[in-house]
Amino acid sequence: MATRPIGYWVKELDRLLEESFRRALASEGCNRRHWQLLNVLEAGPVTDAGLGAAVAPFAATDAEGARAVLEDLVQRGWAEWLSGARVQLTSTGREAHRRLEVTVAEQRRHIAEGVSEGDYRTTVSVLERMAGNLEAFLARSPRD
Repeated sequence: MATRPIGYWVKELDRLLEESFRRALASEGCNRRHWQLLNVLEAGPVTDAGLGAAVAPFAATDAEGARAVLEDLVQRGWAEWLSGARVQLTSTGREAHRRLEVTVAEQRRHIAEGVSEGDYRTTVSVLERMAGNLEAFLARSPRD
């Protein structure tokens, strides 16, 4: 049995992910939120609301907030607003995404070192089920 509960390891992993991404992306003046938004936008134009929903699990704990990071991407010329409150990557933004993608792939290799593909998939699946269980429980439970 593990000596520390799952909550400890989830928080510790998140803290270490933030720090490793901060260091890895610092040369571009970016952080993990920049990468997340660039990655969502790489798939194509998205509405402001859709972008917010895509990064919502991270925005609640991020002091900068997704909106501030999005505005930074626009200021850098990496993203641009379209009609209908949609935003897309510019060609410069796509180039930045490609550069950062190499760095992120290297980070992922370090994170998964010594972890088999099967163990990784199982871990993600278990965490997803646990989150779903808690969402269902909270939906049934009375609020404060």
